[in-house]
Parts: sequence; C-alpha cells; structure tokens
Amino acid sequence: MKIFHRTDNGGTEYIATNYLSQSVLDATHQECRVRWKIEQLHREIRQGTGIGKYQCRKLRA
Repeated sequence: MKIFHRTDNGGTEYIATNYLSQSVLDATHQECRVRWKIEQLHREIRQGTGIGKYQCRKLRA
C-alpha cells in the first residue's frame, strides 16, 4: 500500500492506494476525485430511484 499526503488550504488530505506503480501525487489525487464523483453518482441514483430497497433485480428471482 502506498500513502500520499497533501496539504492545501490549511487542511491535510491523505490518499491510500494499492496501485504501487503510482508515483505522482497529482495524478493519484485526480484519479481519486474522478472516482469519488462516480461514487456520488451511484449513491444519488440508488437514493433517487429507490433501487437500494429491492433485494432482487430480475423478474424471475
């Protein structure tokens, strides 16, 4: 595991990755920002559609 830390605007941000060949903090930070936006989108879809309440997603379960 590789851990980066970044200090911006008076705060410290830690990024942990298991992608060991990643050596540039800015590239790692950008990748994490993109992934976080995807996670937020998935959460909004689940909450907005109520799909998180269903246990099966096929008609023939």
